[in-house]
Amino acid sequence: MSDEPGPDTWTLGGCLSCIVVVLVLCGIGYAVFRGLTAPEDKFAVGDCLLLDDGEYEDKDCAEPSAGSRVYATKTEEDDCVEVPGTSAVYLDPIPAGATKWYCIGDKDADLAKAINDIQPGECAVVNGSAAAERSPCDTPGSRPVLQVLEDVGKFEVATNALSPGACEEAGATETKLSYGWGIESQRMNSLDRFSWDRLLCLGDTA
Repeated sequence: MSDEPGPDTWTLGGCLSCIVVVLVLCGIGYAVFRGLTAPEDKFAVGDCLLLDDGEYEDKDCAEPSAGSRVYATKTEEDDCVEVPGTSAVYLDPIPAGATKWYCIGDKDADLAKAINDIQPGECAVVNGSAAAERSPCDTPGSRPVLQVLEDVGKFEVATNALSPGACEEAGATETKLSYGWGIESQRMNSLDRFSWDRLLCLGDTA
């Protein structure tokens, strides 16, 4: 009597092959579905934007009304703080719980002077009410960066005999000037308004 399987007999190897084929087809189908339904990015890095009533619109960079530019995209809002040129963030909601934050700043920002990622040992210039700028340390009026503190309450900045201030408490005892700044956020709430994203502890002028 022959041991060969008949036409209606399934072997273990044959069953496994069928299962593999089905899984592969399911995987291909899911990938195609995701590709067809995946949302397109609202903006690309380098795009110029118009801010209108709290919403950004993509514009030609040659248009005078396009005053902002996308400098990077991040999955976490706080990661935009250290992107040179960034002064605001914009949230692009994506299905399935994912998020994309656009790091946005002035269209013509001088990235070489941006202080977003400035570090101790570098220097900055603070001219009155103007925004602080990174500068060569031999520039007249420049100050050495002694410390860079994160998420500092504005009430901690003032320095007097009773309250040494955040810079002094962090060990920057030679601080002559502190400069706090932050980026505009869609999630800004009452607590955010009382804190700086970064506080620069600056020494004496050159």
